[in-house]
Amino acid sequence: MNTFATNLIRKHAVRFKTGIERVSERRSQWDTLADRANIIMRVAADEAKAQNLFENLYVLDSRETSELTNKLPSIQLSFGQHPLGYNEFKKNVFVMESGCSLTIGQVVGGQVICTLYPFSSVLASRNEKYIIVKIASSPDDLQEKNIRGLVAHLFSYAQVSSVYGAPCLSDWLQVYWLKVKHWWLHFRVSKVALNLLDKVTGAVIDNGSA
Repeated sequence: MNTFATNLIRKHAVRFKTGIERVSERRSQWDTLADRANIIMRVAADEAKAQNLFENLYVLDSRETSELTNKLPSIQLSFGQHPLGYNEFKKNVFVMESGCSLTIGQVVGGQVICTLYPFSSVLASRNEKYIIVKIASSPDDLQEKNIRGLVAHLFSYAQVSSVYGAPCLSDWLQVYWLKVKHWWLHFRVSKVALNLLDKVTGAVIDNGSA
């Protein structure tokens, strides 16, 4: 009996130690990923302003935003909000379109979830609340090429989801494929993780739209 308990505990102790080390290593990689994404996103935001894009882009990093303290590590590139030219149900308040963003967030186990959110307003919105674009086992799995691809996805989604968008066939096909891929990825993410990411995204959108 003692031999059974000894062998059982030894086996599982090794497994838990491996798991703890893996999570710790993944978490330690976050700052490097956030720095990498920050550079790429800020270049895009600066270029959008230089070329007078119809709406400004904002970069929000959980390490720099007090409203995101004690939430999941995340970094987001988001479009600001803008009026659609209609009053909201005769209240003399302009209807605003907002919410389009790319969120890169790390869940508690150290994996990274990349999520797109569409433009929406009280007058127009898409059926899906978000699209999970990619799940990376660790921050190191997202290199510059991957981040640039995510930013490109954001612009295609903005074209498709905005009232002011003029999407081409490539944009439609890209978003269609991302939606198909989303349904497979969605089963790999816990509801708790998605709820936490939603809270992060909500706080980031509020800050970016200010």
